[in-house]
Amino acid sequence: MISVIYVKTEQIKQQLKQILSPPRFLHSLAVSRVAADLAERYGTDAAQAGLAGLLHDCARDMTAAELGQLVRDLALDVDKVEMQVPALLHAPVGAALLPQRYGIDDPDICRAVRWHTVGTTPMTLLDKVVYLADYIEPGRQFPGVDNIRDMAGIDLDRALLTALEQSIEYIGQRGGVIHPGTLQCRDGLLRAN
Repeated sequence: MISVIYVKTEQIKQQLKQILSPPRFLHSLAVSRVAADLAERYGTDAAQAGLAGLLHDCARDMTAAELGQLVRDLALDVDKVEMQVPALLHAPVGAALLPQRYGIDDPDICRAVRWHTVGTTPMTLLDKVVYLADYIEPGRQFPGVDNIRDMAGIDLDRALLTALEQSIEYIGQRGGVIHPGTLQCRDGLLRAN
């Protein structure tokens, strides 16, 4: 018997294939696989993680103007950094669109999609899995990613901390604005260890 989750996931894949660029669609499929694997390893729901990973970038190919309009139309609670860096808006917009466009009203999946780009404090296990899966999926190729992939198989928090630190350094070197949630997430992990 085919599960309802499988049917729903296949429908969502077809929807995403229509709205995402081919590379972004492949990235979403890869994040879904990595998130499900990490979920199994660390004891959270793999189907839920896979679905959150699949949907994490559902609004990523929207223009800055489209994202801004949806923020206003949906009266989303976003901060000034997200408004300064419109690419960050895809996470809160995507999370807000999950119920109406994809029939996903699971608050844990919506939360993981919401925080997959900048992080937050505290992060749930699902939040961590989706954030890290997005960071380390096999298509990502940058210095240090293989080390973080290895860490992810051993210590999720350590891998997440390293990914956050690397992101902060990368953004800082380019003179970008670092989201406060990213700093708070990193600091929370440092205090916990």
